[in-house]
Amino acid sequence: MSDVTGYWAGTYFYNGAFGQPVQFDAVLQQHSIFLSGTITEENTFDADAGPMLHAVLSGHVALPSILFQKTYDGRGIANHTVTYEGDLSEDGMEINGTWKTQGISGPFVMKRDKASHEARKVKTVKAPEKVE
Repeated sequence: MSDVTGYWAGTYFYNGAFGQPVQFDAVLQQHSIFLSGTITEENTFDADAGPMLHAVLSGHVALPSILFQKTYDGRGIANHTVTYEGDLSEDGMEINGTWKTQGISGPFVMKRDKASHEARKVKTVKAPEKVE
């Protein structure tokens, strides 16, 4: 079973002419089929929330399908939940899908940070032997 734990860089897009693409950073933590994590993105819609928006996410993984809800932390008016549904690529490095909230939707893509992915592959690191 592939594990999606790690750092991901993403972009979500609006269908139609509603808004510009928004880049975000996600930290995902997978435990069995359960998914949790955080998302940070540039604030593009809530003048009262500061320059960055922060959210927590929770969901589940049934590969290749991934489903999670992103809930903003409530600063300003940003306190709603967004549902993301996507599929993990065969190489485990990309998630593509759609998001939706309050009658608005669009596609998204997330790309795994290769350095964090490679670090997770290394299960054990042998300590250097003591030289006397």
